[in-house]
Amino acid sequence: MSWIVYAVLGIAVICALGHFDVQLSGRVLGVFLIAEVFILLLMGAAVLRGGGPDGLMPHTLDPADSLTAVGGGSAAIGMFFAFWSWVGFETTAVHGEEYRNPTRIIPRATLIVVIAFGALYTFVSWAAVAGNGAAVAVAISGGTTGNPFDLFLGITRSYVGVWAEDVYLVLTVTGSFACALAFHNSASRYLYAIGREGLQRALTPLGTTHDRHRSPYVSSLLQSAVTLLITLYFYLFQAPTEMAPDVPYYYEFGLLAIMGTMGILIVQTITSIAVVWYFHVRGNHPETRFWWRTLLAPLAGAVGMGWVVYLLFSNLEFAAGAVADSPVYTLTPYLVTGTGVLGVVVALVLRTVSPPAYQRIGSTVLAESHERG
Repeated sequence: MSWIVYAVLGIAVICALGHFDVQLSGRVLGVFLIAEVFILLLMGAAVLRGGGPDGLMPHTLDPADSLTAVGGGSAAIGMFFAFWSWVGFETTAVHGEEYRNPTRIIPRATLIVVIAFGALYTFVSWAAVAGNGAAVAVAISGGTTGNPFDLFLGITRSYVGVWAEDVYLVLTVTGSFACALAFHNSASRYLYAIGREGLQRALTPLGTTHDRHRSPYVSSLLQSAVTLLITLYFYLFQAPTEMAPDVPYYYEFGLLAIMGTMGILIVQTITSIAVVWYFHVRGNHPETRFWWRTLLAPLAGAVGMGWVVYLLFSNLEFAAGAVADSPVYTLTPYLVTGTGVLGVVVALVLRTVSPPAYQRIGSTVLAESHERG
């Protein structure tokens, strides 16, 4: 079947899950996540037991080995993809309205996610390189031999077994679905927050919840409609060829990944700067005892993410690769920066026209459940 059949089917299932209680989506995501982590750890443990052709290669874990060449080209894009793999950790805050005690749960959940997955990503990435050996890892990653999936599939098959490779392939599909579901839930909550805060009467329906399931079903439905329209655009106007019928899929996946990651990194850079501004420039609740979390950490985050955004802008054509001939690629910097500028203009107008509405921005997310009730 054409990829569009799977795409529309996936959108429909995600739309249905978004209509119900968030706990249902949470259970689906939890099952997929645990299964994915298990198969990756199984592969890593098998490599750890005896090492690969070049042994365990512990020197690959030394950051100094790679930081000398991240100024441009493939190394710069590698940094971008490394940051891309972290997109989504902020959803602990996005779902703040649905926690009983968000001020306690959000910081703890965020730190657990960052530390746990930081360790997991590092371990699995190292195991993939060590399991393949230096020469094979470079050849596969550079496209000289095989395809990028072989970096993991080959060693999963040889170190664990053929059955594990089959499971890995299935989990690649379910994992992609889980990512789409997680992003859908996050985007729906952003839309819900806009409606919840009553910034504009026309947007108020976005802030309503289902009487029975308590889900932001209107926002979820709107998000599904937007996703469907974008997908249909690529299917209808990014014309496939007879030799490559799935070309529109690669265009949609590649270009939207770049656009979305660019946007979220800019947002997180601004957020990091805002933390420093709030605590240390404006002097709100200064924490002299915990200065590292309100000054050092956000400064490091702002510099790191800002630098990766600069690298992406500088190597945008390289990052897009074969899909750089799309009009969406050409418009990407303008769409991202234009959206940001539009947000600033709307905020400034709102601050002038309706100061109470401006003050409500973000206020409901960290409110305790009894206050929201």
